[in-house]
Amino acid sequence: MERLWDAWGRHTGNRTLVFCCSITHADFVRDWLRERGVRVESVHTGPGAIDRDQGLARLGALELDALCVVDLFNEGVDLPAVDRVAMLRPTESPVIFLQQLGRGLRLSRETAKESLTVLDFVGNHRVFLDRVRTLLSLGARSTSLSEFLERGTVPELPPGCAIEIELEAIDLLRKLLPRGDKNEVVRVYRELRASRGDRPTAGELFRMGYNPRSLRRQGGWFAFVESEGDLSPTQRRAYTSARRWFEELETTPLTKCFKMVVLQALIDAEQLLTGLPLSELAERSRSLLRRQPELRRDIEGVRDLARAHRSPEARWLAYWRKNPVRAWCNSRWFALDEHDRFVARFPQLDPPEAAAFVELTAELVDYRLAQYRRRRRNHEIGGVFECRLLWNKRDPILKLPSRKRRPDLPEGETDVRLPDGTLWRFRFASKFCNVARPVGTQRNRLPDLLRGWFGPSAGRPGTQFEVRFSPSPDGWWVEPLGSRAATLAGSAILAFPTLQAAAGRVAEPLTSPVPGERIQLPGSFDPERHAAVRATGDSMNGGPTPIRDGDWLVLEWQRAASFETLAGKVALVAREDPERGPVHLLKRIARTEQGFELRSDNPSHPSLPTNSSDVPLAVVVRVIPPESLAPPLGTLLAPDG
Repeated sequence: MERLWDAWGRHTGNRTLVFCCSITHADFVRDWLRERGVRVESVHTGPGAIDRDQGLARLGALELDALCVVDLFNEGVDLPAVDRVAMLRPTESPVIFLQQLGRGLRLSRETAKESLTVLDFVGNHRVFLDRVRTLLSLGARSTSLSEFLERGTVPELPPGCAIEIELEAIDLLRKLLPRGDKNEVVRVYRELRASRGDRPTAGELFRMGYNPRSLRRQGGWFAFVESEGDLSPTQRRAYTSARRWFEELETTPLTKCFKMVVLQALIDAEQLLTGLPLSELAERSRSLLRRQPELRRDIEGVRDLARAHRSPEARWLAYWRKNPVRAWCNSRWFALDEHDRFVARFPQLDPPEAAAFVELTAELVDYRLAQYRRRRRNHEIGGVFECRLLWNKRDPILKLPSRKRRPDLPEGETDVRLPDGTLWRFRFASKFCNVARPVGTQRNRLPDLLRGWFGPSAGRPGTQFEVRFSPSPDGWWVEPLGSRAATLAGSAILAFPTLQAAAGRVAEPLTSPVPGERIQLPGSFDPERHAAVRATGDSMNGGPTPIRDGDWLVLEWQRAASFETLAGKVALVAREDPERGPVHLLKRIARTEQGFELRSDNPSHPSLPTNSSDVPLAVVVRVIPPESLAPPLGTLLAPDG
């Protein structure tokens, strides 16, 4: 705190945000600063704090010198009058760091602010190294840490921006350069563990776009988790007793999904260690495949299942015995006994270790099935294709699918529309696409585009971000991969990849091509009045009808509606931002004494006052959680699925 006070006097400011670790920390810093004559309040969700809007108003009116805050200002609020930010909250997340930094980066005509002072106290020099890396990535050309710290390379930052580090700090950071943190999986793993209090699973990281397979040099997933100290004593004993099983489970080749389906069926039946009669195992496996279309495709068109001289049950049992039961029985881990029961041959474990063994196995089975589903989607022939982001030691680029499997891929210079409708030209080579730019310009903007979608770590080792290219009547469209269309019983409705794409439909005649596709959702919808989109983020996860990340939202267009007629409803609103251009917000329209505001149902996210550029485009008429689309538990599905 003495260092903070010293910097407070040397680097002055009129309106300061102090980012703190917790409610207790924020109140402590507030009281500490008050003792030194600073007019300061704390803003958080606990007792003793003032309202956020009240705090901002008093800070703007210079009735306060500072606000000590906890998370509430990380994102979603622009505070142009703030001219100083003090960071007392350590974070390894470049996203959170940039969100905190961004609260004060807007210029302010009212206060004549032309610069922002950042006082960064992290207590962890490795975290500070990551922050320098994040800032360097924002330049026109990405400058590496070694170039900046060892060679003195001046980064190409936006006009008026510079990174200045004291000489003694540079010497310390140079010593930290050899650290083995190039793997983004490690970084995100530790950030999630620190923020949540428990570790993420392998499948969770994979679905977020990170690649746990990159940890194989460290001995595999659970070897890494053990090295982080995140296995409980019973989990560690279970892992140590069957280390080779977990290594093989993580690396065994999968030409089809069947080996993992066998394990999932045993886990679902709570019989992984005791086994099942082969006939029951086969039937449970078939039921599991039928419930999951992406896995079910592995048995479509199989000749052995089409032979007419045997019953469907007998054909299936014979096929399952041949593949994958035989493959597992040829390993050391399973066997068929004299009663035709599929039994395990794992090491003997006490009950606590046995439960931990099943838990760890289930985690890897979930991860391997998630891997397989993504690979299966990528190999399917059709117009849509997906590209993984890679790193060329300077910038992110796109790795194309195999042209042997996908001879229909575009080649050379190709016009492609982004989710917001802008037209770009992508250069597709034989294996990669590393050049893309807006039509009419010459500078390669692909790295900027990918970093804008996925952040500074886009394409770096340990990530597994992807984009999807989709054909449409007016050419190709591209979007960051994040949602899939559902195929379900119900009414056909046009679905869009993003809110921006959905909003774009309103501005065009209904006959214009749109970046959407027809899907089936339960209910009756008018294709001219309704559309669907997947929710992203949690700002509306609250109130009587919470909207969670991933929920399907059915929108009804409201081209001529006013805020007055839509008061109380959740609406899609277009806003013209003077710096970012058009943005689209999903908020509840709420009446206030001053007029209307765009309210977040999640109290941890800010509400926004309306302005003259806001235009309501659509209202949410139905929220459909993905889990509600599955058949009821215990439903028997027909053999044709």
